Amino acid sequence: MPGLSSVVGSFVLAGALLLLVATWQRVATGSSLRRVVTGHGLLPRRVAGLVVVAEAVEPIAGLALVAGWLAGRGVLLSVASGIVAAWFAGLVGYLWVLMRKRGPVPCGCLDDTSPVSAAKIGRAAMIAAAGTVVASGLAVPAAEPLLRAVDLALGAFVAVAMVVTDRVFDVSGTSGGEARYE
Repeated sequence: MPGLSSVVGSFVLAGALLLLVATWQRVATGSSLRRVVTGHGLLPRRVAGLVVVAEAVEPIAGLALVAGWLAGRGVLLSVASGIVAAWFAGLVGYLWVLMRKRGPVPCGCLDDTSPVSAAKIGRAAMIAAAGTVVASGLAVPAAEPLLRAVDLALGAFVAVAMVVTDRVFDVSGTSGGEARYE
């Protein structure tokens, strides 16, 4: 179903783009995924040290998925979408445990200040599900290159919408007192 493939594709492409933005953001600020994860104190230090592998995979998986989608069906798309699905599935678990153990601490997803939230966990779950559907071949890119490019643009829109939604959830409920109307 071409329409369903575009919707699913836009979510997995949003995930790929978010991986690229997260990498760029950390490079621009001099941060690292390892430092963020170590700061959370959830994982043993040796396991947290393995995060450097995940940090290296993050941009490669994002770029490979975008390239695979734009090229059309193929092994690159299947493997990359599977890796993106696994990345976000792992993120769902990590963020859920982080929220339960530490509360609304900064998660380090796209910046160093926004707190872990149910919205971020839901976003990661949607991307993981979409990546699984694409990796399984149930959703495939359109045959026409122009339509695949449109899917990428939709993915960018979905990524921006997800970030804006996160920001709305981050800000809601931040006022300390009761609302007064005069």
